[in-house]
Amino acid sequence: MKVKEIAETMKMDMTASAGADKEVKGVYAGDLLSRAMSGCQPSEAWVTVLTHPNILTVAELNGAACVIVSDGVSVNAATVEKALEKDIPILSSSMKTYEICWRLHEIMDRK
Repeated sequence: MKVKEIAETMKMDMTASAGADKEVKGVYAGDLLSRAMSGCQPSEAWVTVLTHPNILTVAELNGAACVIVSDGVSVNAATVEKALEKDIPILSSSMKTYEICWRLHEIMDRK
């Protein structure tokens, strides 16, 4: 399932749209950069409440398909700018991390 399809299906905001055609093959949830560095796998959507620009360095190192910011947390302009530079999409949602992961599992399981 493509990042842009997830945004449309789950009614998420496309905070940074660069790379929205990337394929998502799994989901990782976590709010510690060090854990995400070892846990998030290539082509996974990373669900987090973190918004510091460093999330994009971690996402790039791991080959994450996108970053999904949960809980209605606002993404600052510096992070959006870095996402566009690195071609890493950022989606935003008011849903809790658990709900995002559960719904992603449901819609990806159908594909």
